[in-house]
Amino acid sequence: MTKIGKILGYFVAISIILVIPFFLYFSWGALLEASTNVKLGVLTAAVSVFAFVYNNARQQAREIASRHFSEKREAYRKFFDLMFAMVASQGNGEPIPEKETISRMREVAKEIMIWGNADTINAYNDFLVYSATQPSGDPKAIFGIIEELLRNMRKELGHSDSRLKNLALTKLLVKGDEHHNLD
Repeated sequence: MTKIGKILGYFVAISIILVIPFFLYFSWGALLEASTNVKLGVLTAAVSVFAFVYNNARQQAREIASRHFSEKREAYRKFFDLMFAMVASQGNGEPIPEKETISRMREVAKEIMIWGNADTINAYNDFLVYSATQPSGDPKAIFGIIEELLRNMRKELGHSDSRLKNLALTKLLVKGDEHHNLD
């Protein structure tokens, strides 16, 4: 765009901004003096336009949320798959190679960075920090941090976990006869 084009664009924009108040003032005055049928027609048109714009905005928000849901579901599935693989590897004595674990954790971090909300990102960071600084820490503490992360992920996917018991999600990762260790 040339310099003259930009100046002309600014001039038109400023002119429109300055003219709008005068237009509204004179339109309002004309509307007040108009007959009841005209007022009713204008009101009906205004309500129709408002309803149309509102419904379009809601529909667009629903479509975006729907697209995000499928992406979040896949992103969080990667984390769940990794967690269950790690638990299974401990149970069968064949640990996942460290290189593979780090690669999968980086992929999960990238997905959470893109699709996670602030609470999920913060919970994931807390999980990473605790995992790195407390490698053999209190099992209840690490399970509490994992529980918070899982609940945030599930909340983003539309689940209400208000009726879940304490550590109910992380207890799904351990054998039933070990649940008492987390109470």
